[in-house]
Amino acid sequence: MKIAIIYHTAEGHTTEIARHIAERQRGAGYQVDVYRIEDAPDCLLGYAAAILGGSVHMGRHDRSLVSYAKQHAGDLSTSTSAFFSVSLSAAEGDDVNRAQADRCIHDFIEETGWHPDLTGVFGGALLYTRYGFIKRKLMQAISRRRGGPTDTTQDYDMTDWEAVEHFADDVVRLAEHQGESQPAWD
Repeated sequence: MKIAIIYHTAEGHTTEIARHIAERQRGAGYQVDVYRIEDAPDCLLGYAAAILGGSVHMGRHDRSLVSYAKQHAGDLSTSTSAFFSVSLSAAEGDDVNRAQADRCIHDFIEETGWHPDLTGVFGGALLYTRYGFIKRKLMQAISRRRGGPTDTTQDYDMTDWEAVEHFADDVVRLAEHQGESQPAWD
């Protein structure tokens, strides 16, 4: 079974999540192709499942990811598909921030018209050492207000990697189950 993972990243943390999902699925014996959104295939023919993912910045997912999902919504809906969203709000764990993270997924689905079989919300990372001066100070102020880490000499990974692995496994289970009743995209 072949799986495509297509993602957008701003600072690189979503790349790490996409690779982690791919490695988990490869470890289970599946062929997984990972694409940055800029290199995403125009055709999903031959894939039993497709996973799209991206980070949230200023309350929205990147336009290129939205455009891809909108353009390919029909293809994505014909077989197993999943979407994951990465944000600092998801890392907070409280009801208000969880609702904000869920709202970003809801808005993405509404805007694209694509209804994935599975969604995942993962905490992101504060990558202070990769930010420019202005963004570093802005992110530090936001983190301070939320009671988060503020030492800008280091980065902070707030991803629940076990949740990422469960998501990867769930996509495979869905694709295997769906594969019993219908072929991959043709």
